Amino acid sequence: MPTLIVEVFGGMFPYADRVGPYAEGELWGIFMDRSELMGWTTSFSNPGPVLWRIEEGELTFDTDGSQIGFVQVGLDTDIGASELDPSNPAHTSYEPVLTEAEVAELDEFELANAGWAPYPEPDRPPHTDPSVAIPPMLQCVDDSLRWFGEIEVSAFQVTGIGVSRTTMPHAFPFVSVPYWFNTTTTRPRARAQVTVAADVWNANMAADIAANLRRAHGRWFEIGPLTTAPPEYAAGPDMRSIEWGRGEPSQAIAVSLPEWTPSAIGWIIAKLFDATLSHNPDMRNLSVRVTRSEG
Repeated sequence: MPTLIVEVFGGMFPYADRVGPYAEGELWGIFMDRSELMGWTTSFSNPGPVLWRIEEGELTFDTDGSQIGFVQVGLDTDIGASELDPSNPAHTSYEPVLTEAEVAELDEFELANAGWAPYPEPDRPPHTDPSVAIPPMLQCVDDSLRWFGEIEVSAFQVTGIGVSRTTMPHAFPFVSVPYWFNTTTTRPRARAQVTVAADVWNANMAADIAANLRRAHGRWFEIGPLTTAPPEYAAGPDMRSIEWGRGEPSQAIAVSLPEWTPSAIGWIIAKLFDATLSHNPDMRNLSVRVTRSEG
C-alpha cells in the first residue's frame, strides 16, 4: 500500500491539561478527528472519496532527538463497492461484507434486518496521488500537534513508501494556489534547505530537481543554488528495507519561502514529489526534508 509518513522536528511546550503520562499515542486520535472534520480521511461516517487512511501517529517530543511527533497514513483509500452501513443502530460489530450481487438478491425486509447498504463504487484512481495529499496532511499534522501545546517547528520531513503518480490532475494546484502567498504586506521571508533521498538516484538528480522547482516556483518561492547540507539535515528515515541515495556529500537546495508555514512548506514538498516522480517512473520511495536555516 502506498504510504506517507510526516515527521515534525523542533520543540514543544505541552499544555499540562492535555498531555498526560500516556499521551504518546493520543496524536493518532487527534489527527483522526481533525482529518475527519476536514473530510480528508476514511471513516464510517465518511467512506469516500477521501485522501488517506490513518495508520499511526505518536507524540515524541519527550524522547531523545528533535522530533516532536509523526503521523503515517495509507494512500490506498478504495473501500470497495459495499460496506456495512454504520447508521443502522442494530449493528454494533463488524460483519462480512456482502458483494453487490448478494445485496441485489436481498428483498427490503432482508436488507433492513441484515443491516447491509451498498455504497457506490467511487470513480477515482486506486490511490491518492502523494502530491495531492501532502499539503493538507502537513496542515492537519501541524494543527493536531498544536492541540497538545505550543510548538516551534524547525523542519518537516515527508517520506513516501511505495508511491507513484496517478492520473489525477497535477498542474492546476501548483499554478494557481501560490496566489495564496501573494500578500501586499512586507513580511520576513523564511530561508531553508531542502534535502532529498530516494531509492533511485544518480549524480545529476539533485541538479535536475532544483531545475524543475525553478521552472514551477512562481515569484513567491525563490530557488537558490545547490549547497551541502549538515548531516542532521539529510532526508530519509532509517529503514532496513530501503537503501537511500542522497548524493555524496549530502546535497541540498537553498530556498526562500514566503512564510514558514505548513502551507508554504507543503506546497514546495508536493511540487518536488510531483516533479521527481514524473521524471523517475521507476522510483517508489522518496523522502524530502525542509529545514529552516539559521538567520
